[in-house]
Amino acid sequence: MATDMTTYPTQDIGNVTATSVYEDRGYPLYGKVMAGTLIGLLYFAILIGNALTITSFCMDRQLRTVANYYILNLAATDLLVGLVSVPFYGIFTLLDYHWPFGPAVCKVYCVIDFLACAESSLAIFLISYDRLEIVRRGAEYAKYSTKKRAAILIPVTWFFAFLLYGPAIIGWDMWRGYSTIPPNYCRVEFATNLAYVVITSIIEFFVPFIMVVSCNALLYWHIRKRARAFASSQSREDGEAVKRDRKVLKNLSTLVTVFLFCWMPYTIATIVISLCEQCVNVDLYEFFIWLLWGNASMNAILYAYSNERFRSNYKKIILRVCCRRSMNKVSSGNSSVSAATDTTAAK
Repeated sequence: MATDMTTYPTQDIGNVTATSVYEDRGYPLYGKVMAGTLIGLLYFAILIGNALTITSFCMDRQLRTVANYYILNLAATDLLVGLVSVPFYGIFTLLDYHWPFGPAVCKVYCVIDFLACAESSLAIFLISYDRLEIVRRGAEYAKYSTKKRAAILIPVTWFFAFLLYGPAIIGWDMWRGYSTIPPNYCRVEFATNLAYVVITSIIEFFVPFIMVVSCNALLYWHIRKRARAFASSQSREDGEAVKRDRKVLKNLSTLVTVFLFCWMPYTIATIVISLCEQCVNVDLYEFFIWLLWGNASMNAILYAYSNERFRSNYKKIILRVCCRRSMNKVSSGNSSVSAATDTTAAK
């Protein structure tokens, strides 16, 4: 979700003086090799981790619970980041911030990137709220939270995420009558519009974050309440329920903490940039962008850590892929030997 913030020499666009955002920063070759390696590692980490999560959900019926539909949604969102945001911006970065794909592709890229990032924060809120309902409603949860309800909520969040940025990315230059983005560069037109950046940052990050923290606080309160009830009843079933609830709280808290760690620096820096473009170091801001996308690679690890079923399926899928490759190599080797034998016999 990149909004460039560097101040560059001004240029005239129509009758309006606008700030050029392109500059050949001339990174040395070793820097590009190192950056390319890290970008490649992040790309494969996002793709492999989230593909494993989605495949596990599809192949294992026991994972197809309502709660895991929300995890599937987050995995799909993270996979979209890996398929679009990381490779396109990676090429852009390695070409010294030269965009080779044209302005139309730039708009499509920005729409997908901002959509995926906005949906990511909403998906984490859905997961948090669902976990709260599991603990709060107990046996009544299955009646309240259904697959039909999830099938409605998830598309609604995607639609809202699109409305937050999509129309502005597509039409900002049309409404204004000119573009401030020079050729061979890519960013959103509203990058330095303080009002819009602040409003969207509040809606995209701060509101979901406050709601997620509230869900965690309520979840903690319900678990404490159940623990006190267990202390008085000494019921074995209540004790198991409390242990399970505490594990849910721990896993959810880890997910939210990682989300905060990856998102907060970028969000604050973006708001500061809209006030003062020179107040944030360029390379530091680039790091914050990649840190934000790095969150997409961490969620799959958190699922494996917190859910034994997911972890088991990850191992099965990896072993199946490795065994299939080994069998293909053996089969290819046998075919080569057979062909060589037939040739010798023919002679």
